Amino acid sequence: MFRPRKHRKVAASTSTSPEATRLYAEGLAKLQAYEALAARDLLEKAIAADPNYALSHSAMAQAWSQLGYDKKAQEEAKKAFDLSASLTREQHLSVEGRYREFAHDFAAAIEIYRTLRNFFPDNLDYGLRLASAQRKAGHPKDSLDTIAQMRTLPKPLSDDARI
Repeated sequence: MFRPRKHRKVAASTSTSPEATRLYAEGLAKLQAYEALAARDLLEKAIAADPNYALSHSAMAQAWSQLGYDKKAQEEAKKAFDLSASLTREQHLSVEGRYREFAHDFAAAIEIYRTLRNFFPDNLDYGLRLASAQRKAGHPKDSLDTIAQMRTLPKPLSDDARI
């Protein structure tokens, strides 16, 4: 069956496995609650259910990073990046930004996160990832400026504890 390009991109944004999608969503929730160990376990199952789903690999990279396994995080981020070509532009950039950050290509990561933050200012994750990449790149003033900009967002965004 022929699908226009836009529909193929949207279809690629979700896993072909409902079980993988469920496990991925649960893993993301654990990551957002700073429960990286529980997230890792769920994301391992999601990847087993659909090894070609880039977003599960990207989330797994984040889990490995939070657990202190930088090499594993970098390897998983590379897998996600390699699988991300068919994702939406936003998702592809998000996956690439994480890959560039974990590969210590901070200049590229900063540009990607800045682009995402500018296009989606109400998505705090992009601003937080930008500030983190700036700090890791040795630009603490830029990082603080990014955080200050986030504090000027409308409420309830500006009240988010992560800022």
